[in-house]
Amino acid sequence: MVQFGRDLCAFNALRPYTSYLSYVPEMRPLVEEYAERTRPSSVLFLGQRYLNQVLLPDIAADPADYFYVYPKLSDRHRPFAMQLQVGEVVRGTTILALVFQGLDAGTRPIYLLDLYVRTPESPDIAFEWEEMRAWQDAAHQAIVTAFEGAITDRCRDLIGREEA
Repeated sequence: MVQFGRDLCAFNALRPYTSYLSYVPEMRPLVEEYAERTRPSSVLFLGQRYLNQVLLPDIAADPADYFYVYPKLSDRHRPFAMQLQVGEVVRGTTILALVFQGLDAGTRPIYLLDLYVRTPESPDIAFEWEEMRAWQDAAHQAIVTAFEGAITDRCRDLIGREEA
C-alpha cells in the first residue's frame, strides 16, 4: 500500500508479501502521477513499514527462542509491547516493535514484529522519483537488517515452514 497526502509518501507492505523488488515498479507511476497532479515542492515525510505476524508453535514455546530482542520476563505470553530504535539510515531511523497479540484459538501465541523506517519531518528530499527511490532502497535494506537481527534461526525455520 502506498499512502500519499500533503505531508507524506509512505510505503506499507501487507500480506501476502511478494518482494520489495516487485513493489518498486508499481510505486513509480503512483509517485509520478501524484507529483504531476499536486506539484509538491518537497517531501515532508517518507516511510517504509513491514508488519510480520509470527505464530509460535504452542503455549510452551519460549519467545526468546524465536526473537533475539525478547526481554527476560517472569511470565511467557503475557501482555507485552516494546519499541526500540535499532538503526539509522540516511535521513531516517529504523524502529522495531515487538508486541504479544494474544493466543490463536487459545493455543498458539501470536507476536507482531513491526519494522518501520521513517524520515524526520521535512527531510532534504525532492519529491522526485529517483531521489525517493534511493531513500526507499536504503530504507528497505535497513528493514532487512533489522528483521534478520531480530529473529533467531528457530524463527526462520518456523516462518519457512508456515510459508511452505
